[in-house]
Amino acid sequence: MSELAFAGIADFYDLVYAGKDTAAEARYVAKLLSQHGVAPPSRLLEWGSGTGRHARALADLGYRLTGLERSPEMLRQAQAATSADAAVQFLQGDLLAPSPGSGYDAVIACFHVISYLADEEALARAFANARQALRPGGVFLFDVWHGPAVLAQGPQTRSVRFADEQRELVRIATPVHDPEQQRVDVQYRYFHRVPGDARWSLSEETHRMRYWFSSEIRRHAQQAGLHWLATEEWLSGRPPGCDTWGVCHLLAVP
Repeated sequence: MSELAFAGIADFYDLVYAGKDTAAEARYVAKLLSQHGVAPPSRLLEWGSGTGRHARALADLGYRLTGLERSPEMLRQAQAATSADAAVQFLQGDLLAPSPGSGYDAVIACFHVISYLADEEALARAFANARQALRPGGVFLFDVWHGPAVLAQGPQTRSVRFADEQRELVRIATPVHDPEQQRVDVQYRYFHRVPGDARWSLSEETHRMRYWFSSEIRRHAQQAGLHWLATEEWLSGRPPGCDTWGVCHLLAVP
């Protein structure tokens, strides 16, 4: 996984994703989990919990959450934004290491966390760790960059501006695509300043993203002793296609 990912942008991560409908995504996750027997107040383990947006939204729906986050900067943001009486706890950890505890009703990894795994060996370790963390019948839900869409459309350079009362921010994302490795290295440059200040500061980091094909997911699931439940376009539920960058996979422990 990218060593520097999110280390320099934790303070303005929530500004960048303020327009992301996290509540709708939480309802979507809850609907899929409930369809497969994981309804509130089930215990969920979230990998890559970030600033805690999904975890808090799922707790609001009645789930009990343990969020596991690799970045200490993101972890601090999650803990600071979460009330002491919430049904959520956040821990520092890595999905490639054994999970804290076992017997979870579901393991979830939202917002392309699994695509930060750069090779098949890492994917195999993650799947094995998910199986170890889950109870019999437990569900593993995650979304990834979908290989056919990345190859059909190709990654593009994008520039977006964000602002609130505390800061102005311009993000430029420049991708470098390596089809042989099924990888896109996205260089993020964040130009930020206090509103009215003529001086801009620059933060940079590179996110190494691996796109996956459904056949690879199914093969690794079988090798890890996980049963395939469903594959669909993230949020819409439609069958994945060559215009579908985000695909949700559901696996289960027999």
